[in-house]
Amino acid sequence: MKPSERRALQQQKRAQTENYSEVSVFEPGDNPKVEDHEPSKEKKEGFFKRHARLIAFLITSFVIITVFSPFAVDMFLEAQKNKNKVTDKQDLVMNQVYAIADNYGDITWKTFENFNYEDRSRDDGKYYTRVYPIEGTLFFLKVGGEKLSGAPEYIYLMSYYDADYANLAKDNVRLFVEKYLEEE
Repeated sequence: MKPSERRALQQQKRAQTENYSEVSVFEPGDNPKVEDHEPSKEKKEGFFKRHARLIAFLITSFVIITVFSPFAVDMFLEAQKNKNKVTDKQDLVMNQVYAIADNYGDITWKTFENFNYEDRSRDDGKYYTRVYPIEGTLFFLKVGGEKLSGAPEYIYLMSYYDADYANLAKDNVRLFVEKYLEEE
């Protein structure tokens, strides 16, 4: 055998062994796939990218439940209701109201600074109105004026029963209160 024939025979054997290692055995009915021997060049997606819709759904659901749940709505309404109330001081008592009526000419806004009130002033700041509850009664003082310095323009003792009121500058406050006590 010539050296060229020997080389050709060796190359033929090598080619057969390489082809044999590439061929795999399949069962009848299997559908073989041709695979590339190159590594996959696809970029792996992160967790958040793969589940973006699920995450958006969960966040949206949480926001909707928190905003529109009865508990959240109640908290919002209560915050709006108490927005203009000062409740960290003391309530007026009826004896203090009588003293205010007796000394009406000496009363200023500073007289009321230690008492709880609800601010019902205009939003534009041109007129101030405050309502002071009177402890243990169904009365309140309504005090108003154009500025919060000096004396208020009016002080009314009002009843929660009806729209009747007594002007502390002109009316007898004690008779006004007795009228409601007789009705009970």
